[in-house]
Amino acid sequence: EACAAMEPSSGAGAQGNDEGKQEEGAGFCGVLLSAPLLTAMLVFIPLGMYWHHVDGSPEWIFAFNFLGIMPLAWLIGKCTEDLACHTGDILGGLINATFGNVVEMLLCV
Repeated sequence: EACAAMEPSSGAGAQGNDEGKQEEGAGFCGVLLSAPLLTAMLVFIPLGMYWHHVDGSPEWIFAFNFLGIMPLAWLIGKCTEDLACHTGDILGGLINATFGNVVEMLLCV
């Protein structure tokens, strides 16, 4: 499903279709634009680092970092999905199994 959208289309009608070209060449900016709420939440990452640097209260540091890890988890998931589309079933499954649990491991530490 997600991999099919990434494959270049062929056929007579594909040359005049700008929609497929835009979707294929969107890259990282296209990923960010596809989820504006999660993209907006990326602002919590530098806020958490700044608040830690100025010795802010631990509650605010935790809150900023907690809100900042949600879009990072989404980006890791999206990247592993896209990478799995290009590497095949076996290697793609291994990549998903490895990086799919990175956020959970970070929260445990």
